[in-house]
Amino acid sequence: MSNTRFNTSFFNNTSINNRSVNVRPLSQPFSLLLGVLLFTVFCCSITPKAFAASGQQLEGLSAKASLKPIYTTADRTPTPIDNSTLANALQKINGDASPAGQPETEPQTAPAEAAKASEPTEATQPAAQTASEQPAEKPAEKPSGTLLDVPSAYSANTGFKSFMDYRTLTNRQSKQYALQQSAYTDEQGFRRYNGYYMIALGTYYTNGVGERFRITLEGGQSFLAITGDIKSDAHTDRLHQHRGGNIVEFIVDRRHISSTCQRMGDMSYAGFSGRIASIEKLN
Repeated sequence: MSNTRFNTSFFNNTSINNRSVNVRPLSQPFSLLLGVLLFTVFCCSITPKAFAASGQQLEGLSAKASLKPIYTTADRTPTPIDNSTLANALQKINGDASPAGQPETEPQTAPAEAAKASEPTEATQPAAQTASEQPAEKPAEKPSGTLLDVPSAYSANTGFKSFMDYRTLTNRQSKQYALQQSAYTDEQGFRRYNGYYMIALGTYYTNGVGERFRITLEGGQSFLAITGDIKSDAHTDRLHQHRGGNIVEFIVDRRHISSTCQRMGDMSYAGFSGRIASIEKLN
């Protein structure tokens, strides 16, 4: 009888041990309460340190605010001074003994004036110059002449100055060809005769080769020219003054003119820019 109870008890114990244990999760209110508690503990642990640091910063700011400013309003506002005060201050700094308001040194004009006085004037210059001193391209004489009409409309006077190569003058019996035999080419490629620029004009201005002119540009620049050719009436306007606004055509050696003049077809880029202001036929 007792053995049966013992076995039954042992069986019951075994059943209890083999029974699975279920762990219930925490309820939601309890979880929230636990989170709030942990956060409060964390805040309490760091708050004294934060207050201490902020207190030190406030003390530093108050100490800085209590310091006396280095610069006052008067220091930041410049005080106007007159020229004599400034000159005296500079005199003290530089250790100069010159009186205030006077220049430190006398103007260095004497050497320049002496050099200018020693230069020969036009009246004292030698009457004759060597060939290297006197430019050969400028004619010595400036004869008077007769002013001829120049178109004022831009379409008839654009300032464009075309060119023609002197080698196109191939008629050996012509005056044009004969004049070229005594001409030369300058460093810019212009054909020159006794210093005159060789040009071609319409029959309004010339009827023959070898006639001389003084041509003035709108900027005031003028140059002396000689007709080395005459434009055909078929290639000019009804008055035979221009062709498409081009009045003056230079005679050149195309092999020696600049690449810009070659590309643009205009000798204005060789130092003759501007519209034609006047044409004077010389006697």
